[in-house]
Amino acid sequence: MVLLVMGTVDLARGYRMQIQLENAAGEGAAFARITPNDVDCAGNEDIVGNVTDEDFEVSSLQDFRVEVWTENNAGDLVVPVTGCDGTTVKAGDRVRVDVIATFAVMTPMFERVTGAEIELVGSNEVVVQK
Repeated sequence: MVLLVMGTVDLARGYRMQIQLENAAGEGAAFARITPNDVDCAGNEDIVGNVTDEDFEVSSLQDFRVEVWTENNAGDLVVPVTGCDGTTVKAGDRVRVDVIATFAVMTPMFERVTGAEIELVGSNEVVVQK
């Protein structure tokens, strides 16, 4: 019975964390729609800053990181957007914001199946407007 309860708590924690990552990615993508080249600038007026402003708890998660991708000539979202004005993303290009963190499993039964840690990713894709 204890394993069942702990497993339910683990599932709830993982689901909550996934929702937090999705919401943070949505906030970052909303900012990227207007200023896609500002990924990690000084101050908080950039994509990473908007991600962390959405939910301060997200940035304190284990192995937290934000990755921003734009499309190559074939239309695949595989080109990393880095720095402040480091990449030239133009209007009409697609941009994807990934917010990534590690989820630590507590239940021993789940840990044997999934491993002690699971990498969760929240993503959101937008088309650049400016």
